[in-house]
Amino acid sequence: MPFEEDLRKKDFLITAELLPPRGTEVTELLKQAEELKPYVDAFILQTEAVFDPDSFKYFMGGV
Repeated sequence: MPFEEDLRKKDFLITAELLPPRGTEVTELLKQAEELKPYVDAFILQTEAVFDPDSFKYFMGGV
């Protein structure tokens, strides 16, 4: 089902975040995506791995 159709028909979507490796070798990334594909509606591909605890609190609603 196309992603846009999923957005309209489903109550919620499941995504998986993948971090591409440095360089051009993406075989392992594609393998991971293929294994997750039956369980997720979409993938989020990060361009940089950055973790900022203050930003995380903001996105969690100040919890």
